[in-house]
Amino acid sequence: MKNSYLDRVGELIDNKRARVQILTELEAHIADKTDYYLELGYSREEAESKAAEEMGDPEEAAVSLNALQSVKWYKKPFNIIVIALILLVLVLSAPLRDSLNYGSFLHDINHSLIKDVLSLALFVGLALVIALSYKRKNKFTAVASAVFCLLLLLLPLLWRLMYSAGLVDELASRSFPIDILYGFSAMSAVFAPMYYSLVTLFTKNPFGLVDSVLTPTAFPYSIRTIYTALSYLTILFFLVWSLIVVIKIIRSERCLKSKSFNKSHRVFRTAAICVSSAAAVVMLISSVFACLKIPEYNAKSRDMIDFITEYEPSDTKADVLKRADSYGFNLERVSDAGDDNGFLQVYSYYFGNCSVSYFADCFDDEEDFEFSTGNIMSYSVDFSGSIQPISESSITVGKNAFDSLKPNETTLEDFKHDGDFYKARSVTAFTDGRVQFFYSVENLDSLWVIEFENGVLIKNESMNFENETYENETEPPVDELPTVNNPLFD
Repeated sequence: MKNSYLDRVGELIDNKRARVQILTELEAHIADKTDYYLELGYSREEAESKAAEEMGDPEEAAVSLNALQSVKWYKKPFNIIVIALILLVLVLSAPLRDSLNYGSFLHDINHSLIKDVLSLALFVGLALVIALSYKRKNKFTAVASAVFCLLLLLLPLLWRLMYSAGLVDELASRSFPIDILYGFSAMSAVFAPMYYSLVTLFTKNPFGLVDSVLTPTAFPYSIRTIYTALSYLTILFFLVWSLIVVIKIIRSERCLKSKSFNKSHRVFRTAAICVSSAAAVVMLISSVFACLKIPEYNAKSRDMIDFITEYEPSDTKADVLKRADSYGFNLERVSDAGDDNGFLQVYSYYFGNCSVSYFADCFDDEEDFEFSTGNIMSYSVDFSGSIQPISESSITVGKNAFDSLKPNETTLEDFKHDGDFYKARSVTAFTDGRVQFFYSVENLDSLWVIEFENGVLIKNESMNFENETYENETEPPVDELPTVNNPLFD
């Protein structure tokens, strides 16, 4: 009993020099008390137990003794780790703002396993910091946690005030602090992905959860509001918890009783453990079921490329939709676009981060639009959202991968037997008989374009999308680039 009491007090004394002296004095005091009870006829074990009990709560004693010692905050490794983590979140808030925040009004936010993991990591990290602050009786890190939560709650208000005053637009592009404020102002919805995964698992089966991860789906505004509100409540939960820990430590330093704060801390700690454990189980289920479905997603992407390359300029819309059904592609009409010249109907099918689209009934004005009477079909892989059933490395080919392809000699059928055929990042078929393949190439900033016309290779070179120029050309030929609304060229 004596040793356990002294060990606990020693853990909470920060000053190493003072720790030895304090423990020596406490040990001598306990020894005196033990001798006293031995003289009264108690056994050695009973005497040591009663002597330790008279010393009181070891944590209360350690906090009050520790408060008398002056140790600089930067000399405590735990303090440095906490501050470093908070700064890391601040720095990463700007690039993560739109991808992690389900409360964004400007973007379609898609669910992904990466967002779930980041959201859970921040939840668990914040809970651990507060719990360890209580265990170590570290007032500095408890206050840091409270300030962090206040920033999450108040910075969105500050950002809106600055935006309304017209101070943001001018400074955001040139000021690093303003850029950080821009990113951090929306991090109040950072826990929304974690809650979405929890709710989705209980309202759908595990495969339904994986479908929500692997298939891009925009969130309605009403749903975003609900999960954003849950995130705000979670931040408020952590703020109250951290303040309870701060008050508990202050009262201990002043030798005041704080049993009610101990009970409150246990309630908050239990709630945090339950939520984080449930979310961790959901992440595990998502990962396992995603691994089970990824082969299916990869096979589907190969079918998509075959579907596009089988397109014939003479195919009608009915032919295309019928053939899509045979592949299991439910091409749904997702949008219309047009002006006085005509309308463009867009049919799309998404599977994982891959999509196949059919652009039907193009505009009639040949002077303004190249593809005047025909249809366009495209396949593309999107790397902006969820975990990748097709990893970016798997569709990146070597720089000399296409040396064997010879213009005016290699046919599309020959190319189908090439090992890199299905590694295309996007494929587009046009009504004039052309089929374009775009590939990511190692050590090449631009994409590589392979183009066939009427089944024969006509182009095999790199393409710079920023300037829309091909290699060895100053301007792209007019007949090389489509001018309709094609996601491949967005």
